[in-house]
Amino acid sequence: MIDPLVGTGAADPSRRDMFSATHWKRGHSEHARSGQVLLITLLALSVLVALIFYVYNLGVIVNRRMVVQHSADSVAVSGAGWMARSMNVIAMNNCGQSRMIALVPVLDSMPLAVEMSLHDTIAWEQRLTEQLALGISEPGQAGVMLRDGLESLHGRIELQRDILRPVDEVFNRGMFDMPTVTHWSRGLPGGGPDGALWQAAITLDDLSRATVQSAGYLAQANATSFGQANGVQTSFLVPVIPQIPAIRGQFDHFKPVLQARLAVTGTGMDLHDDEGDGGAIPNADFWHRLGPWARLFRWRDYFSTPSAWEWVPPSPGRGQDRGGGGSIGLGGRTNGTSARDRNVGGGWRVTERVVQGYRTYGPFSWALRRIDNYASRELPDTFFARYMNRLARIKLNYMFDSTNTTTVVNPEWIIDYNQARALADQSSVVVHQTMFYLIEIVSSVPEGSANWLVPGTYRTNSPEPLAIWTDGWTDPSQWPIPKIGDHIWKDSWTYETTEDWDLGIYAQREDPADPDSPPQWNTVYVVQWYIWGGINIGQEIEVSNPANWDDASELPAPYLLDTRIGDYRAVDPDSDQGVRRSHFTFLGIAKDSPHTDVWGSRFSPINPSKSMTSAAQAKLFNPTSWDLWTQNWQVQLTPVTMWDDWVERLADGADQAGQIPELVDINDVTDSQEYFHRLLNVLENHTNH
Repeated sequence: MIDPLVGTGAADPSRRDMFSATHWKRGHSEHARSGQVLLITLLALSVLVALIFYVYNLGVIVNRRMVVQHSADSVAVSGAGWMARSMNVIAMNNCGQSRMIALVPVLDSMPLAVEMSLHDTIAWEQRLTEQLALGISEPGQAGVMLRDGLESLHGRIELQRDILRPVDEVFNRGMFDMPTVTHWSRGLPGGGPDGALWQAAITLDDLSRATVQSAGYLAQANATSFGQANGVQTSFLVPVIPQIPAIRGQFDHFKPVLQARLAVTGTGMDLHDDEGDGGAIPNADFWHRLGPWARLFRWRDYFSTPSAWEWVPPSPGRGQDRGGGGSIGLGGRTNGTSARDRNVGGGWRVTERVVQGYRTYGPFSWALRRIDNYASRELPDTFFARYMNRLARIKLNYMFDSTNTTTVVNPEWIIDYNQARALADQSSVVVHQTMFYLIEIVSSVPEGSANWLVPGTYRTNSPEPLAIWTDGWTDPSQWPIPKIGDHIWKDSWTYETTEDWDLGIYAQREDPADPDSPPQWNTVYVVQWYIWGGINIGQEIEVSNPANWDDASELPAPYLLDTRIGDYRAVDPDSDQGVRRSHFTFLGIAKDSPHTDVWGSRFSPINPSKSMTSAAQAKLFNPTSWDLWTQNWQVQLTPVTMWDDWVERLADGADQAGQIPELVDINDVTDSQEYFHRLLNVLENHTNH
């Protein structure tokens, strides 16, 4: 190989030395520059690592901050929510007690009401059986209709008798002892309360008492457990031991619920404790405290005034009627239908009404209405609903005024006509009611003519005859109509109508050629048969009293809001005012350490307890009726307000924390109080969560 430094000739020492020196200097300079880059790189990496740890720690702190705030929210909502549930439990118990007590007079009335109704139907069914056995003296098709009507009546009464008979067997023949359910005391050793309904009401009363006493402790337990379940070390509710502003009332406080007369309009209310339908509450106040029956359940009977009318033409096929009425005008209670049906003509009718207000009804009236609805469908001929209403109201009055006993007539029907007349003539006998049955035929053809009772010319109530009960003694022998048999009286009379398609009478004008001429009036012939039913000469009996207690202090009672401390007013709904602030606003506090992994000292909080602290405020409210009867208490988070008030309440909470150390550490309360106190100016001016 040829040395490039030598070339082809002899070697040149000077050139070799120059090359070696130059090569050494270049290599030394490159090595020095490489060390400087490494140093810069190491510094940059240190800054980058610090930044990464800072961002990491900042993220941890932000996440912990969110956790602590969420925990504070859950503390406030869960603690206040427990108070809301507790107040709803009390409201449920108050209403439940009202229902139990309302059922006492209703159920206790049922055995006697069933027994009296069964006696009625047995006598009426026997009378109709005897009448059918006597035969029908009326000839022809009219006699057939008369018999059909009596048989229809017989079947109707027999069906209702058969409904009552098994119920009577249960209540009055030893299968069931109603006093075990309804009577306070049955005279057993040890005294009452014996009745199941009374025991149930007392149990609900005890549950309300326990709820009032334990609500604050359990609210705090619920709040702390929910806060810690969200991942914080410490959480608690302020007030530390919340209190339900409730006082136990008296048994008489159930009176407006069961029998007050409450009328509500848009401008006020009218409340009386006399006999009404109930539905009020004892501490009712317009407009914010009307109770559940008026506001939540809406058990209302509206009253209104007419605001618009219109002319309604007669029903198709029926025109105007005039005249008539017959020789006998029996008043009193009726059931069934009339063949005359003269009330379907035209006239001015109300088409619009303006609602003025409503009257409430409570659980007692509600129960009687259900019974009345059933009786009107299944027992329409009986006095069952009337008996129940009368007996139940007497027994309800006993609960609030047992000084006077009341009697009712126990029905005794005399169905033999001659015996009834003889008894009615005696001054010592009181006839309470007289009963008749009425079967009618209205016809466009007079009785006795060839076309009498030809289809398309008459209408009858034979399928569903009328039963009529008059007050006192009504003697048919004094009627100006003939008696045609034992024991049937017959009346015949007429009236006029312009149109009745059932009878084959169609509208016509007196002058067919003149459409403006007066309508033509047509005679309608009415035949009525009055069939003897009987008289009621029953004796007065004393109504038993299920509220037969000796010591009123043992009675159940509702819990009421304690308005002595102040009252919520609908005209001033601000949750930061008065009672709404002091008793229905709650603060949730959650505390936790920052949990940084590196450089923890750089992220330490200013809190003296070295913890991260958050707070949340919740309000407890009832949007329906501000009382302990309406089961609609709710909770809502609100911005934290009036920090100075919370600082004061935290100071008071330290003493309360000492009562429940297993739930709240007194140091946590005092540290929070000190922390918020130091930051009062900042909190009041710059916070709004």
